[in-house]
Amino acid sequence: MISKFLTKVTSYLSENKALFIILLTGSVIFLINGILKIDVSESIFDTLPKGSSFTTFQKLIADAKLDSKVVFSIDVPENGDVDELYERVTNFEERLSANAGSYLTNIQAFRENVQPEVVDFILTNLPLLTDTLHYAYFEQRTHFDSIRKSVSDVRQRLKTPEATWIKDLVLKDPIGLSYPVFKELATGMNTLNSHIENDMLLINQGKQVLITAQTNFLPGDSRAETALFDSLEVFQANWNALYPEHQMHYFGGFALAAGNAQHIKMDSFRTLAMALVLILGLLWLYYRNLKTSLIILLPAAFGGLFAVGILGYIKPDISGISLATGAVLLGIALDYSIHFVSHFKHTGSVSRTIQDIAKPLITGSLTTILAYSALIFANSELLNDFGIFAGLALSSALVFTLIGLPVIISLLGIQTDQ
Repeated sequence: MISKFLTKVTSYLSENKALFIILLTGSVIFLINGILKIDVSESIFDTLPKGSSFTTFQKLIADAKLDSKVVFSIDVPENGDVDELYERVTNFEERLSANAGSYLTNIQAFRENVQPEVVDFILTNLPLLTDTLHYAYFEQRTHFDSIRKSVSDVRQRLKTPEATWIKDLVLKDPIGLSYPVFKELATGMNTLNSHIENDMLLINQGKQVLITAQTNFLPGDSRAETALFDSLEVFQANWNALYPEHQMHYFGGFALAAGNAQHIKMDSFRTLAMALVLILGLLWLYYRNLKTSLIILLPAAFGGLFAVGILGYIKPDISGISLATGAVLLGIALDYSIHFVSHFKHTGSVSRTIQDIAKPLITGSLTTILAYSALIFANSELLNDFGIFAGLALSSALVFTLIGLPVIISLLGIQTDQ
């Protein structure tokens, strides 16, 4: 019954060529409009399974703003002048703000010895950071004589230039109950061989100056990440050429994302290009006819166009990695048209070909489509996207093979072996 229905449809469209061309053109325009709505995500987190653990992990990163941190370092030459280094870092901060200020915020090249946020965190959480080893120290500091001496010392220290760095701490903790925690924190920082000199944070035994910043766009914004990456690459090349003794380096989550996006796009293009060239070459060697070889590619091309176009309407945010794996589906979709054209070459009749292969082709393709569509229920955004893409691409390629391809063969007058 399905064979008769398909035969009637293809016969009607073959007799009404203008209607077929209008329907095909309208479909292509509709799908291209859907493709323009696609927002491809190249985030590596799309490959991770979703669940409570992953949600907690994402919340931890978001709360700590780890995904928006950007770290810069400037090399410090041996026996360099501190004042010259200060001017160079100031120049770096100004140039960086001018070149990438639209994507970066909170650029911090200089810092105080004790940052207010660190003081607030430790004083707020002091009971949690205290252990039994500190009790003897607390007892000593809370004696009347000790308190009077501590307050007197604090008053004197606030009159010195040192007050600029210590006022946030001593005004909130004048008797120094939190000092043991700060000493432990300083010990931990010393493992990084870091210290503050002239308001600059020096690391690696004073061989580099550390500068921090934050991105001002949402994580996952691939366009902004790529734009910032390109901007900093140019900035780095120009800075290192201008100041070879103060080489600049940088690192951030956006750079990984942008590099990942570029690799995905490049690998996708190379994979599809190589697959198409090899498949077209094999088809030409077998059929010895370029027109026939190109016609065989049409269902697969329409399947890919249909899948991406429909996704633009129903799920515009899609993983770029899932689209990159589309080359895997290319060979499967080509099987449909190869079966049809090869059978047509022997029978010499479009209607006879449809009657002979429609049922087995539909049955065989349904098993493949359902198998890939099962990925929609997987606990991974990447597999979900690939399952939807595969189901749409293969089903539309099948329909095009059984309806569109016979009409095109009739329009172009493809020759048979008989």
